[in-house]
Amino acid sequence: MSSAEHRNEARNKNYLSSYFESKAYSVGLRKLKRKELMEKRRKILNETQKFGNILENINEKLLILFPELFDKTKLPSESLEILLNLILKHPLESEEMIWMMDSLKSMVSSNYTLPPQLQNSDLIEKLIKSLNYTQHKNNALWIMINLTYTFQTSAEKLGESGIPALCKIIQKEWESSYSNEALWVLCHIVPINKIYADKVISEGLFEFLKHRLISILRISNHKIENIVWLMSNILKTRTLINDPCCTSFGQVAEKILSIENPISLKHCVYGLTYMMRYKQNIINVIDLGILGRICDLLCRKEYDLVLASEHFIVVATSQDSESCRLLVKMGAIDVFFKLINCENPSVVREALHALANISGDSPEYCQIILEHRSFDIILNCSQNTSFETKINSLFIMRNIVVLIQNSKIFDLYLKMIPYVLFNLKVRESEILMISLETLRGIFCVVQLREAEGLDGFEQFIERFSNCAGVELIEGVMKHPNQEIYYQAKHFLYDVMESGKSYD
Repeated sequence: MSSAEHRNEARNKNYLSSYFESKAYSVGLRKLKRKELMEKRRKILNETQKFGNILENINEKLLILFPELFDKTKLPSESLEILLNLILKHPLESEEMIWMMDSLKSMVSSNYTLPPQLQNSDLIEKLIKSLNYTQHKNNALWIMINLTYTFQTSAEKLGESGIPALCKIIQKEWESSYSNEALWVLCHIVPINKIYADKVISEGLFEFLKHRLISILRISNHKIENIVWLMSNILKTRTLINDPCCTSFGQVAEKILSIENPISLKHCVYGLTYMMRYKQNIINVIDLGILGRICDLLCRKEYDLVLASEHFIVVATSQDSESCRLLVKMGAIDVFFKLINCENPSVVREALHALANISGDSPEYCQIILEHRSFDIILNCSQNTSFETKINSLFIMRNIVVLIQNSKIFDLYLKMIPYVLFNLKVRESEILMISLETLRGIFCVVQLREAEGLDGFEQFIERFSNCAGVELIEGVMKHPNQEIYYQAKHFLYDVMESGKSYD
């Protein structure tokens, strides 16, 4: 082979080698770019699924003026950053600002999960200023509603600087839809900090709303809901016994409870419950004569309303002897017995809880409960599988036998024995302690009858033995709780000693 042929062959080899190296590099580069593109698309898809497609909510006119918003290769969060920067830079008087606010309102209203970039204090300041412009007011309020619902930081920022403007809208533009939207925003802000509630009160809004509720039939249902919700949230922050807000709310509570809007009723009941954190306020609330209406609400189908009413009943019966006296005077015991017969287990539980609270207050009330025609239902509830229902029933029985040491109603005490012994089969310490205390109370009446020269021990032992009482007490003595062990041991010892004396 000539030297020229050698040179050509070498040249061809070098060419082919460099060609394939270049080809491999190009293929690798294309694969890398395709991988990056796929990752970008996947990221865009993930953000779109989480926050929605922001481009769908942007006004078409804006996309023409600012084409960078219409870049489909950008992440939704990147497009949002551009939109927020445009909103912050543009003057409120410009026409473009209307489109921007409209776009932002559409975006926050159509997505349950809002991007964290919206927690922007400068944006809140811009929204507060925009309340002075009629063309922006609706959009600004709806954006505020969604931001304060989602982000506490946004609610706090509005609470610091936006409350006067919101109160002004409610008071000056009452007949417009803006007032209802402003109420909604305040409902999100007020519970966060007592200072925000104080600001609302100082603006005269609480009294203003009270006077508006006097003409409640002229207000839309949704606005009533927001009014009562806001007033209830303000009452939640009150710390004075005779706070003027409590007095004002008490003046319109009966009127609110007369309507059939379940959401308004729920907020009203919660507001009244917040008022009852102090004993004096409990008496004021009970004096309103609304107990019957609250008990009616316990039989409704709306779960949240029933829950609020249950909480009211328990608080009303747990604080003060005077409040119990008023409740009993108004026929509360009879009402609670009727509630125990209802089909809702949680209502039954709370009605028993209320009776347990009342029975612990006075022997007189225990006597009324014991002599009630439906008393047997309490005995039956002591065998319920629900811990709360069971323990509240046992509390009532314990309170009766401890507070009424009356040998003349001994037969009623004997009737309790099988139900009390039934609860010695459980392992819950609290139930065992109350059951043992109840047995001890019944046995004290046995001893009282013996001291009066009346029969009692033989009847007690007969009931006790028929229910395997000794075996059950011995089983309780194996409980790891030392106090329960000593209570059971001393009770059994006292019974045995009395048996010897009787023999």
